[in-house]
Amino acid sequence: MTKLQKIKEMKEKNNLLNIISHVPMYLQLLTPLAYSAISKNYEHFQNLILNSEGNLSTNFIIGVGIGTVGALLKQTNDKNIEKIIDTDGKNLLKKGFYSKIRHPCYAFQEIISTSFTIMFPTWYNGLFLATDYFLKNKLAKEEEKTAKYQFGKEYEDYMKKVPRWFPKISFRKAS
Repeated sequence: MTKLQKIKEMKEKNNLLNIISHVPMYLQLLTPLAYSAISKNYEHFQNLILNSEGNLSTNFIIGVGIGTVGALLKQTNDKNIEKIIDTDGKNLLKKGFYSKIRHPCYAFQEIISTSFTIMFPTWYNGLFLATDYFLKNKLAKEEEKTAKYQFGKEYEDYMKKVPRWFPKISFRKAS
């Protein structure tokens, strides 16, 4: 098997895992709706969104705010990828958010997933969030194996400089 064939095989495996990793996030949003519809207990869903006075709950408002930030960051990243990605796959993407964290798409998806758990604070959404994080972390590690195989030392050096999930924050004294 040639190196190019091996890379293609590794990326196909990663694509399947990527598809699977989206399922928990969709379940977080759909399960409260489905439960209410199947049980015809619409108060369950209503109680997740509204407080006892009939206004939007604090959890729902905070969750929507956090989800909006996550969605905007992901959209910005996706647009920048189109501008800066080398479509021939010969150069490592290290610009934009990729200069701060190795997996910005997944990090922003986790922000969105967390927002669903805040909006709809149920035990099953907590379970879906944990499953989503586990799958995204596994996917990130698999993609890193592929990138190490494809880019070698360049990617290993990148891994030493750029963290996987959380950007490095430095506090400098103002002069």
